[in-house]
Amino acid sequence: SITEKIYHILARLETASSLLFTDLFEESTSKAQVIGTFLALLELIKTRVVKAFQIERFGAIRIMKAVAEQKDRDTETGNLFG
Repeated sequence: SITEKIYHILARLETASSLLFTDLFEESTSKAQVIGTFLALLELIKTRVVKAFQIERFGAIRIMKAVAEQKDRDTETGNLFG
């Protein structure tokens, strides 16, 4: 399920500071798993739990947690509730 994929992505980001976009699909054995992983990633980006960035045009896409940056932003704006 997409929820399981979300937990899987977050678990992988606990042990690594960032992941390559392509690394997220290494364990996918079916089209449904690829789609589920992609939808989970989109949800994590939409909710600003992770961010995706690309340093150079056509370069590798990296995924990293965005939580620390959000906390910093909330502290600067005085938003105590996130």
